[in-house]
Amino acid sequence: MRCDVVSNIMEKKNIDCLVVTTEENIAYLTGYRGPGALIVPKNDRPLLLVPLLEAYRASDIVKGEIEIIAYTEYSFPPSTYGTIRKGRFREVLTSLINEFNMKKVGVDLKSAKHDLVNYIREHINASIIDISTEIESARMIKSVEEIEFIRNAVRIAEKGLKKCVESLREGMSEIDLVRIAEYGMREAGAEGYAFPTIVASGPNAAYPHATPTRRRIKRNEPIIVDLGALFKNYCSDLTRTLFVGNIPNDIKKVLEAVIEAQEEAIDCIEPGIRACDVDEKARKILTKYGLDKHYIHSTGHGIGIEVHESPTLNVSDTTILKEGMVITVEPGVYIWRRYGIRIEDDVLVTKSGREVLSSFAKVIEV
Repeated sequence: MRCDVVSNIMEKKNIDCLVVTTEENIAYLTGYRGPGALIVPKNDRPLLLVPLLEAYRASDIVKGEIEIIAYTEYSFPPSTYGTIRKGRFREVLTSLINEFNMKKVGVDLKSAKHDLVNYIREHINASIIDISTEIESARMIKSVEEIEFIRNAVRIAEKGLKKCVESLREGMSEIDLVRIAEYGMREAGAEGYAFPTIVASGPNAAYPHATPTRRRIKRNEPIIVDLGALFKNYCSDLTRTLFVGNIPNDIKKVLEAVIEAQEEAIDCIEPGIRACDVDEKARKILTKYGLDKHYIHSTGHGIGIEVHESPTLNVSDTTILKEGMVITVEPGVYIWRRYGIRIEDDVLVTKSGREVLSSFAKVIEV
């Protein structure tokens, strides 16, 4: 368990007990990713409340560092598993919290389910303090181990992208290419996908979050491939725009502008720069070419246990970049009913600047 993070939050917020209920935050603090709740009393052993069917897996992950308590709504014969509480999740959770007789309980309210938060408020005998911002801030700065996990996830995604390039042919469908990308990532060691893979060709590429279809890929048109691997709970997120045949001159100019915008944005990344400054760099380049009206999303976002984390590289996020953050840089141009272009890489903020974790070619003609 990340004891230092927990201790810092409890001290900063002056709370007697920390309760985390979202899968991503539990995974960050314990390594276990699944349903349940983490309960950390100030002067007692941490507890991880999980469904009975997850108890063995959770126990093997946390390896005795945290006491596992299983819950079930049903009656079973005596189990080989240890502590089992009968009842619904929220009932058992609030009962456990009350057993510690704490006055101030910190909960990740921002990401917790609304009905669960209301139930906790009504059924525990303590004041509730929101700790969402503190967990979010801690998650932004990656440890050496977390960075290594992300490096591996990037490497795996690049293997999936390589399979796409090697297999790309005129007449195959977007869904065919999704299958190849995801098989390539699995073959390279992916434990899952960071998000549903996007393949969008021709006019479909003008939808930034397109859903892959059975549309057949044609020559000389952009094909956006946006994919990410999951490795040890950590994500990667890469995008390239591919072409079968030659890149038409008008589209090539847009591609070159997007690459220039991305490179300008990446070059400014270093500790002390604001997230919005990175966005501004990319936007200025696209404005220079008259393409800013076709740039309809932020320049990037943090990645980690979730594929979209803080900070967000947009016009309003003034978060100061710090060593250990990992962010995407992904400018794009989308011309409705014609085509889209996007290039995306994952970038580590280092002590003296930045390191681009991905190295795949940016101009790809098959």
